[in-house]
Amino acid sequence: MDGCGVWRHRCVRRKRATLQAVLHYRHRVAFAFGVVAATFLRPYVNLTHTEGYEEGRWGYDALLAKRDHEAIRWLRDAVRYQPKTHELWYDLGIAYQRVGDTTAAMKAYRKAHELAPTDQQYADAMKALE
Repeated sequence: MDGCGVWRHRCVRRKRATLQAVLHYRHRVAFAFGVVAATFLRPYVNLTHTEGYEEGRWGYDALLAKRDHEAIRWLRDAVRYQPKTHELWYDLGIAYQRVGDTTAAMKAYRKAHELAPTDQQYADAMKALE
């Protein structure tokens, strides 16, 4: 026997209430995980080949408009989505160089050069900073 005896209906209600509380807690945890994943982990989970394209375009447009801090923000997101796209790293290096962060610019240029070693403009950009 399950230990409920004569008070079976109370025992069943208590078990139902406990089950509902557990399910309610699980839903809250799942919701919280979804929010965290969508907000902070999105750039690290790339399931398609076009992720980061819009961020890269917005960063490039900001770079052309001389809004360098905005360009850095967009291009950093873009390289998280597309870390193997050398053009994004190069544009990020330009933006960093314009705001005076030569260390970050050199890292971005170096990464672009690693990804496309035959592209001379990346080597030239690194030499210009040395």
